[in-house]
Amino acid sequence: MKQRVISTKTKQIISQSTLHAVLAVTLILTLLPLGLTLINSMKSLRDYQFNMWLPSLPLRFFNYGEAWSRLSPYFWNTMIVSVLGVGGMLLISSLASYAIGKIRFPGSNICLWIVLSLMMLPGVMTLVPSVMVYRSLHLNDTIWALIFPIWTNGCLMSTFLLTTFFRSLPLEIFEAAEIDGAGELRQYASIALPLSLPMVGTCTIIQIVSIWNDYLWPMTIQSDESLYTLPAGILFNYQNYENVPEMYASYVIAALPLLFIFIFLNKYYVKGLLDSAIKM
Repeated sequence: MKQRVISTKTKQIISQSTLHAVLAVTLILTLLPLGLTLINSMKSLRDYQFNMWLPSLPLRFFNYGEAWSRLSPYFWNTMIVSVLGVGGMLLISSLASYAIGKIRFPGSNICLWIVLSLMMLPGVMTLVPSVMVYRSLHLNDTIWALIFPIWTNGCLMSTFLLTTFFRSLPLEIFEAAEIDGAGELRQYASIALPLSLPMVGTCTIIQIVSIWNDYLWPMTIQSDESLYTLPAGILFNYQNYENVPEMYASYVIAALPLLFIFIFLNKYYVKGLLDSAIKM
């Protein structure tokens, strides 16, 4: 009996040790590129060519200044697209989600199924037709060619998540507000929207990360490189550039806004994901 207990404990120790080892290796493989990016962003080109794996002194912080001088126009383009695009996307998707999830008009379930079907389409499939549409509307080479797709394609995921959330809210809250004389817009603005802030935070982070990582659409629809967003600007400026440490510095600059956004919206992001997982 004691031997069985010992063997069981030994198996548990081995399994836990194996799991911890796998997690440690995975963590190292995840953090190693980030660490190398940060270390190499503060080197001279000669130091980088001599040894790219270890830090070297003196630290060249002015690499960030040189990178910022190249990327600042693209950074502000990205900020404009993020603020206007995400703001409009949240307004449109929250209104649509409230109508589908709470008002339940005839055909609301069909609308939800259409949203789900459109989510299944890969973006590459609609790339060429989208370019043709925006060029026919003479919106190419304008900032609106980067904002309008967020109001359309970006609404799909947030509409689905918010609809699921609104349908989980108790009807008694809205019935009581209706008895007190609140209309649909008042119920939406005073009850549904404040309760959905965690889900709104989740949708915001997902969309901003998508904007910050997208270089294909800006480089396809814009022939004027001054209208590129940050990822496209980095690719355009450094595709034939030999100063690799400055390129690494540009990566760090591009990642900092996402890091700050995630730090401040982290609790809403996690809570929104948990709520969506439970309620779906």
